[in-house]
Amino acid sequence: MGKPKDLSTFWMPPVNGVEVLHAHFRQHQYPRHTHEAATVALMDSGAASFLYRGEIHTAAAGDVFLINPGEVHTGWLAHPQGYRYRVLYLGAGALEQFHGEDPADPGRRSRPPAFRETVVQDARLAALLDRTHHALKPASPGADDRLLQEELFAELGQVLGNWYAEPGSTGSGPGPKGGNRAVSVAREYLESRLAEKVSLLELAGVACVSPFRLSRLFNAELGMPPHAFQILLRVKQARRLLAGGGRAVDIAREVGFYDQAHLNRVFKRYTGVTPHQFMVGATGSAGPAHSPRLVEEGP
Repeated sequence: MGKPKDLSTFWMPPVNGVEVLHAHFRQHQYPRHTHEAATVALMDSGAASFLYRGEIHTAAAGDVFLINPGEVHTGWLAHPQGYRYRVLYLGAGALEQFHGEDPADPGRRSRPPAFRETVVQDARLAALLDRTHHALKPASPGADDRLLQEELFAELGQVLGNWYAEPGSTGSGPGPKGGNRAVSVAREYLESRLAEKVSLLELAGVACVSPFRLSRLFNAELGMPPHAFQILLRVKQARRLLAGGGRAVDIAREVGFYDQAHLNRVFKRYTGVTPHQFMVGATGSAGPAHSPRLVEEGP
């Protein structure tokens, strides 16, 4: 019979700062990674576990889980049949654009919520997310109704902000720079040499600490060692170049992968979709902006 296959689709709806992933994972496991956007995921069936902020969390059917931008997390199957979920990635400004000024402080823009809870059981929020996903899916009735979509995001921002956000706070994690000087120096060195082969000895020399100490400092501050951080940087740059319409075969070499096959494998591990699926969803070519569909992918 063979192993069960994963199903996933990705697209960017016509709402600024919003990305959508629908997936049924029966094999896929996420390595340690981060998103520049906030993650709001509705579990439809099965169960998933993930390491986040030093704790293992499990989300089952009907649950919603929330992850702040820049926060390191993983993900694996927690049910024999895997799990099916629908995800909204909410970039900077995705929700507050519908709220404008903060009534408590006129003249100041509302700040995006930083979630204080991770896995929540909230039937109202789950129902709102279900309606939002139906409105965003181009194949469904009302999907071209921009007014309806924005009304739902305005309501979603209100619910998340009032019930699950830390007042006046923002997300933390490896997104912002700062912290230990050696880590900052090493991080900037990796960012400036994205496609190069950088050894730990070389990196430690630049940061003026021992290789062992640098690896420990990196893990403590960024939640992953230098090698994993470099891979994440490459995936994020590939993501930006694919969204700009670049060819995967060229991007692979540009960001430091051996070839396109290597890019395909790593990109899928970190994002849940292939580079082709992401590019189609991001650029609107060949489908998802008009008629996204679930594409069967092997493990």
